[in-house]
Order: sequence, then C-alpha cells, then structure tokens
Amino acid sequence: MVYEGHMLTTIQAYFSGTHAASFPVDTAQVGLTSDDLYSAYLDQVAPKIEGSTLVNKVLTSNEVSALLRVTMWHKHLAQYLGDKQTIDDLLTLTTLPTSTWGMLWLGVPLCKATIAYLHDTANKVGSSGIGICCLLHECPRFIQNGNYWRPLSNEQSITKYVLTLQKWVHAILLSKEPNNVSGYKFPLTDHDHDHGKALKAALLANNQDNTVLMLH
Repeated sequence: MVYEGHMLTTIQAYFSGTHAASFPVDTAQVGLTSDDLYSAYLDQVAPKIEGSTLVNKVLTSNEVSALLRVTMWHKHLAQYLGDKQTIDDLLTLTTLPTSTWGMLWLGVPLCKATIAYLHDTANKVGSSGIGICCLLHECPRFIQNGNYWRPLSNEQSITKYVLTLQKWVHAILLSKEPNNVSGYKFPLTDHDHDHGKALKAALLANNQDNTVLMLH
C-alpha cells in the first residue's frame, strides 16, 4: 500500500500541469491478464453493480465503491485499522497454526474436517435433484437446468479452496477465544455461538463426523 501510494503521488505530480492537484488513478487491473477472474469481474460485474438502482450512486470519484458502501467493512473495522500493529493483530485471525504457534486444533484437525466437508457436500449434491442444485445458486429459480452450481470434484481445486474455507472458520472460532490478540469479535447470534462451541468440541475430540455436521 505504501508503494502504491508513492506511485499514485508520483503520477499525480507528473500530470500536475494538466490536471487538478489531486485526481483518481485506477490501478486495479495493473498486471492482470485479460483472462484473470478479478479482471473479468471489474469489466463485467462491477459496471452492473455501479449502474444498479439498488445502491446509491457515488457523488464523487473519491467515494468508496458501491460494494464497500453496502458492506461498510471500512467502518465496521475502523478501530482495528489504526496502525500497522492493530492491522497485524487483526490478520492473526486468518494466520493458521504452526507446530510452534497458534491453537493446534484449528490446524490439521480443521484442515482435514474442511476437506471432508467438501467431499460430503459433493456427495450430497450428486444425489440431489436438479431443482435443489439450481436453488443453491439461484433463488427464485427461473431456468430449468443444472448448470448453475457444481460441487468441487477435482482434488487439486479442493486443496486450494480448503485453505480459504479453513482460514474463514479459523477466524470466526479464534475471535471467540478470550485470548484473541486482535480483540475483534464477529457479530454472531446466540445460535451461532452454540454451533461454534459444538464445532470446537468436535475438533478437540477429533470427531470428524461431528465436525463435518457442525460445519454444515
């Protein structure tokens, strides 16, 4: 971020004679290939969001994006983004355990459980009707075909996706711990907290069947 900020100020200084002292520079797609998924999102999906009547239009180019305006994460996490230390503390929520750091039950046991969860999900989808498969992606359902939602079946894809899923569950469960260094707590319901306790108990007991059930 520091490098990007320096780059932007350098660009703005270079064009200072022909532009205002400060103007927006879009670097989101710098270095991305034409077939990059994020590039495709920016080209195809983002304009639809920006043009939607469901969200307020930005008044100036310096406003936050429509998606960020809806989620308001920049305000929700404001007190945890004050300096490098608070940001580093917040990032510990997604830092997976090692042999010498972190809670071991959130490491290998959770990794194995998330892999089993994805396999279990794939099996359930494989035995479900076309209506269920469509509803998993589109509700209400308008088109009668099964091309909308496909479970991950390639083990290489599962291995990659598991890391994201494990980090997400890790962040939620770690935020519930009393010694959570970030101090951040996810806004969970009482029902969520009960499931979190049950999931932790299953992970500590290394009970994979219960763990997969709690992940569902």
